Amino acid sequence: MYAEDGDNNSKPKEVISNAAAAIQLAREYLNKAVEATHGYDPEAVKQIGIDFGPIDTFLTELTQ
Repeated sequence: MYAEDGDNNSKPKEVISNAAAAIQLAREYLNKAVEATHGYDPEAVKQIGIDFGPIDTFLTELTQ
């Protein structure tokens, strides 16, 4: 698929790394949203709160 650059693994690894970085950034923004909402609207905090376990597992598998 990426044979033209001489390294079949460089582009997929770069894409995976960028995807993992984007997911991590989204997680950080979500945490900031939860922190910003905390104390102002407990119901909103409850709705925003998610279980990061599956995301952490996905990131670990993605970057291995």
